Amino acid sequence: MTEKAGSGTGAPGGSLLPAGTLSGRGALRYAAVPDFSPFPETDLLVPEAAPRVYSVSEIAAEVREKVEVIRNVRVRGEISEWSLRKNLFFSLRDQNSVIRCCMFRIRGIPAPEQNRTGKMAEVTGRFSYYAPSGSLSFIADSITITDREGLIMQALREGIRYLEDNGYTRNLLPLPPRSRITTIGIVTAQGKQAVRDAVGTIKKRNPLVNIVLYYCAVQGEAAPGEIMNAIYLANMRSYRDRCDVLLVVRGGGSLEDLSCFNDLRLCLYATQTRIPIVTGIGHSANDTLLDHVASFKAITPTAAAEAVTTDLRDAEQYLNSCQQRYESVMLKHLSGLQNHLGHLGSRMNNVSPLVFAREQNRNLSHLEQRLCWAFGGLLAERRQYLLNLRSRFDIVRSSVRNSQNRLQDLERRLIRNSPQKCLQERAGRLLDLKNRLRAAMNGSINESRSRINDIGISFLRVSPDLSGYHHRLDLLLNRMRENVTAGILDARRSLEVCAGRLNARNPLTLLSQGYAIVSRASGGIVTSGNTRKGDTVGIRVLGASFTAEITGMELRNDETAAAPGSGSLPEEGEFSDE
Repeated sequence: MTEKAGSGTGAPGGSLLPAGTLSGRGALRYAAVPDFSPFPETDLLVPEAAPRVYSVSEIAAEVREKVEVIRNVRVRGEISEWSLRKNLFFSLRDQNSVIRCCMFRIRGIPAPEQNRTGKMAEVTGRFSYYAPSGSLSFIADSITITDREGLIMQALREGIRYLEDNGYTRNLLPLPPRSRITTIGIVTAQGKQAVRDAVGTIKKRNPLVNIVLYYCAVQGEAAPGEIMNAIYLANMRSYRDRCDVLLVVRGGGSLEDLSCFNDLRLCLYATQTRIPIVTGIGHSANDTLLDHVASFKAITPTAAAEAVTTDLRDAEQYLNSCQQRYESVMLKHLSGLQNHLGHLGSRMNNVSPLVFAREQNRNLSHLEQRLCWAFGGLLAERRQYLLNLRSRFDIVRSSVRNSQNRLQDLERRLIRNSPQKCLQERAGRLLDLKNRLRAAMNGSINESRSRINDIGISFLRVSPDLSGYHHRLDLLLNRMRENVTAGILDARRSLEVCAGRLNARNPLTLLSQGYAIVSRASGGIVTSGNTRKGDTVGIRVLGASFTAEITGMELRNDETAAAPGSGSLPEEGEFSDE
């Protein structure tokens, strides 16, 4: 019996050539361009030269010549696929790319004997192109391995810690004895070496065991869902397939190829199965989250098949002894059955078939009721599980909405507290005050002049000597103009001082002077007390921002960090309207 659940696949460039060299494609294009003069002396219709056709060996030689120019390159990444044979083979990868590396022992460089998969390393060497296989490799001359783990290994450690803290690695289903296992279900990809190894080992050790195959993808983004569907199918068909144990097997591969078995949803779903799970994923060096929630972990698919089957060749002697014991027991049992048969023959006439039929009907009714209860409980469990998933989805969606609202609020506050906007508002207020002062001064002068004219008209008949009053009035007018001019100049100087202080607190002014603003990834000012080696910080300069990693620290006792608010950076709300 074979159940198919689909299949999935998964898969993973800048120039590192020194200055003054051409890339391989650019060099070929440059070599293929014919000499051309814009004003030929003989014929204006010279046909364009045909492009050169390269053989595979020629183009491989060109690529090798251009690639092997890259020397003394330092590359930092996470180690994976660590293999120590005659030479050391490994890969360096980050979130988007991977480089195959090789380190020759004949160079006298000591190669680490311990498996360092998942560690961060810095490698110095050169690139090499191997023409027979068309592979590009990085030949390492030296390697420096740190104790800091990469992102993939950190995620695996956090997943294991989560499963252990929540009790998913305890109270697992025990494996039945190998002698009682009659049907084995295998969850794997169709046509792969893993299923051939597992099925071949089972048939070789115990041909009497039934095998049920549940095909699914074991690599790619769709693999976790298909594996869960295969496990669900094996549990739902337990009444028909009657699988005593379920094998989840896959051949070797990189950490990215085995990432589907690190899916937390798959691990949590595997803890709810009613059939014990045995994993045989990759090789002995591979470790996945599914191995920690399985009833038994095998290092390879072949070892998983051996763990759940009994070798009939070793059981031949046991069967002979069992046969002898069976014969003696059967003889005793047959004699007892003969006696019992005679007793039943005597009682048969006293037993009515109608009573037997009623008893069987009651048993059938009881079994029907138990079946209904079992299906009802299973449906209620699945419904509750779906409700929990929906509630968790609503929580995540509300969190995303709150984050978007907070980001919009911060943008509005940044626009409201912009230094340029504050300067414009202060300039507008100063212009308004200047106009109001000028209007008030002109009104006062006109009012005083009109009052003086009224008083002069009233005293025309008397004709007093007003020369002294006119002189005093001119003095008062001059003093008023001087006071008003001095007040305007004081207000302008005060505004210029405020504008200078505001401009000095502008972060863009500091950036234009060559300074940089360093902040923590989680927010806050970077100090010696809250920063350590290996942390990630953000650096902002004029016109750009960078992300850097702290690789070294040097504490200076003669320098102290400035108190909050004493530096040139503005605090939150400092560019308000007040």
